[in-house]
Amino acid sequence: MKTILVKPDSETLTPAQAHNDGRVISLWLRGQQSPHAKEAHSRDLYTFLTFSSKPLHQTTLEDVQNYVDSLKRARLSQPAIYISGEQSYY
Repeated sequence: MKTILVKPDSETLTPAQAHNDGRVISLWLRGQQSPHAKEAHSRDLYTFLTFSSKPLHQTTLEDVQNYVDSLKRARLSQPAIYISGEQSYY
């Protein structure tokens, strides 16, 4: 049997990249099975982004920790619910 090597066209193998936060979030949410989970994670993530006032590519672990601390200061009974989306992203 003869082996045939095929040189792929680099443009056809380059995945589409997200160039803004909305697209990144949309691509990430695609992996969520439940429509309710998609809605909840989307809402939680946009709330976090509003809190941090930064685009995703500039977000740090410290930003996430500050967000969690703010939820605790607000005395939300279960902050894990409100950061559910961020936990799977980070």
